Amino acid sequence: MDFNTVSTFQRLGVPPNVINTVLVIIIVLLLAPYVGGTDFGVFKVPDFPPTIEYLLKWIGPFLLLVFVILFIPAWKTNKVEIGAEKKDQPNAVHSKSKYRLQSTPDIILNELHRQNVNTGGIRIIPGINIHDLKKRIKILNTQLSDERINQLVESARETAFTSKYAAPKEDEKLVSITELKVQGIQEWHIYLEQFLSRLGVPDIKNIDVLDVGIGNAYASQVFLGSCASLTGVDISHEAITYAKNKLPNAVFKIGGAEDLKEIESFSMDLYISLRTYQSTLFDIKESLHEAYRVLAKGGGLVVSIPNMFLKKNDSGKIIGVLYGLIPPGSTAPSVEFAMQISEKIQEYMNLLGFKDVELYKESPFEIFIGARK
Repeated sequence: MDFNTVSTFQRLGVPPNVINTVLVIIIVLLLAPYVGGTDFGVFKVPDFPPTIEYLLKWIGPFLLLVFVILFIPAWKTNKVEIGAEKKDQPNAVHSKSKYRLQSTPDIILNELHRQNVNTGGIRIIPGINIHDLKKRIKILNTQLSDERINQLVESARETAFTSKYAAPKEDEKLVSITELKVQGIQEWHIYLEQFLSRLGVPDIKNIDVLDVGIGNAYASQVFLGSCASLTGVDISHEAITYAKNKLPNAVFKIGGAEDLKEIESFSMDLYISLRTYQSTLFDIKESLHEAYRVLAKGGGLVVSIPNMFLKKNDSGKIIGVLYGLIPPGSTAPSVEFAMQISEKIQEYMNLLGFKDVELYKESPFEIFIGARK
């Protein structure tokens, strides 16, 4: 096992700003007994009684010695303990999974830095949406116009999602259900079709369908391939290129769910968005406003949140599945976290006036939330 040697300060996790403050105080104590009574113009150092002066001559050097000792690399520790990479949690997604490689927030912030945008310590965490990020960027970069900020942030988000999700990579929906080894499991689209039937949505061959966040369409093709009138929307140009090859009869638009400006109001019979509403910087409420706008009266709405990940060994072989959604800062999926996001979507659907709102948990692949306009 590889080890690093670290100082006591590092071992205790003392922040650098605290260490700097302590050093300044020690330097002041070191100099104080020798500059008593000196007038520096801006301030005058008070005269110290002989007893205090004597104590300071000992206290200052003693504290400096302790400070230096605490800086000596004296502790052996496993590299993983102090490195950026955390130990895997039980039932963690494999370290080489696309879900564990560079995080979407990191890619977005790195892209903004590359464009010389001041992000001022902004952290992209759950609850922060695309509009929040643009407002923070505006505060920190007053020289940039609103149009330029919008362009930079949207471009950074597209780069991140293209990098992680555009190309056909691992996807449990594309794996044969026999490999998943889940008792009684059916193909993923069967559960979606069952849910649509519950919502009273007719056969998709005879209606206008909008798929928001369609991605590369490799998984969606089996469901959407027979759709007579399909419009696909995604923020990634590269993903759309893949999707066009899979669904040549569909119409594709580039854009985010929060602003479906190229889709006419009241024009769609079914709005679906699978595994998109949990995405980084996603504005759930604004996207549902847009869903309501583009749907015709009585139109159906279906959103899903992922609830399954592949469990693989080091050689890449599938050895099972893991249920839930991966919370920020974690490596293991959590069903509770998936439910929190799903219930928030359900709450917003009710709040915005959708009818017959239902949360459907029958699918092992994802949690469906649906409604009618």
